[in-house]
Amino acid sequence: PKFSRRVQFWAAIEDGDAPTLCELLTVDPTLIQARNAEGQYALHCAAYCGYKDAVNCLLQAGASANERDAQGDTPLHALSVGSADVEIAA
Repeated sequence: PKFSRRVQFWAAIEDGDAPTLCELLTVDPTLIQARNAEGQYALHCAAYCGYKDAVNCLLQAGASANERDAQGDTPLHALSVGSADVEIAA
């Protein structure tokens, strides 16, 4: 079932389904380190799409806002080029 959790995790990210995302991270906290085929972490994807609740869930679960993806970009870079409408607090 670990494989199916990973599939569910990425589906929740793509859908911006924060409740499912938080539940999966509770069951398997190692999912926070998963990368997609482009080398991005879940936080990069959620930030890019502007999924505020998913971003909050990931940060609370321990995702790093400073983590770099395979291209060297941080989640903030993803937020700035995505379709997001999320405020960034200092």
